Amino acid sequence: MTNEELLNLFTTTALGKPFNIKQSTLDTYSVFIGYLLKFVDNKNLLEVTKSDVKQFMLQYQSADS
Repeated sequence: MTNEELLNLFTTTALGKPFNIKQSTLDTYSVFIGYLLKFVDNKNLLEVTKSDVKQFMLQYQSADS
């Protein structure tokens, strides 16, 4: 699956039962997923590793401080 297909699946699933998250929450999640994708040079989401996410979070946290 492409990243776009995965994000569409996430969006439709998150808005439905049993999750029923608000659109504003989904928008925030989508922004941060976009930041992550940019950080990993648009690597396929299925190939993003735990290490990739940790590095992203450390960089985001230090940039936010």
